[in-house]
Amino acid sequence: MRRNRFCLVMLLAAGATLLGAVRVQAQQAWGKTVAGRIVYKGKALPLPLPVPGVAAVNPACLARGPIFLDDWLVNAKNLGVQNVCVWLEPAQPGGPLPVHPGRQAITVKEVTLENRCCKFAPALLMLREGQVLTVTNPNPFVHCFRWNGHPAKNPGGSVNLPAKSDFQIKDLKADRFPIVLQCDCHPWMKGYLRVFDHPYFALTDENGQFTLPDPPAGNYVFKAWHPVVGWAGGTTKNGLPVNIVAGKVTDLGTFTIQVK
Repeated sequence: MRRNRFCLVMLLAAGATLLGAVRVQAQQAWGKTVAGRIVYKGKALPLPLPVPGVAAVNPACLARGPIFLDDWLVNAKNLGVQNVCVWLEPAQPGGPLPVHPGRQAITVKEVTLENRCCKFAPALLMLREGQVLTVTNPNPFVHCFRWNGHPAKNPGGSVNLPAKSDFQIKDLKADRFPIVLQCDCHPWMKGYLRVFDHPYFALTDENGQFTLPDPPAGNYVFKAWHPVVGWAGGTTKNGLPVNIVAGKVTDLGTFTIQVK
């Protein structure tokens, strides 16, 4: 009898917890999107520069022509900066960041990073915990892939990628530090990976624009990061406070990356 009563109490407690979670979810309101744009401001427009010394390391890298550094991708027509990482964070570090019911499931399980003729494609990635990073080598020669993150979260590793092979990295953890990607065989190859435990992140497009759909309503923090300048668009490591209004588009306007 006592055992049955204990089981009944446990079931009631579990039901109350589940009901409480449902009520909290029901009380949470959602915005339509968080949107904005990031543009470049400087004395001269940065142009892609060819990587020197490639032929001395591996002439086969030039099979498709010269390799260019794309640290900066700026639209010459409207000065939009492509490939700026943007995301939301809780207003209080470690606080909750509710996720919209329609965005809780991870629909894309695998993200691919290609060693394309001695250049990472793409050189900047953003993943969510639970996604797998597949690193591919379609070239007829070896790449020496290395990844290094924060020791406590993503300690990293290295692997030789033979021709026409691939390698998967699983169990990546959300972290405030980016993971650095490198190829020890071709020292000019460098990229970055950021990992999150929510879906409210994006890379700016070719016009410098970004949208974060279905954000939680309330007070949060917006952050922007570019591999060359670090914190971008006037944001800092503490982020920019933003109030997201239920049922509305939160337009953050235009941010500027100013380079002297």
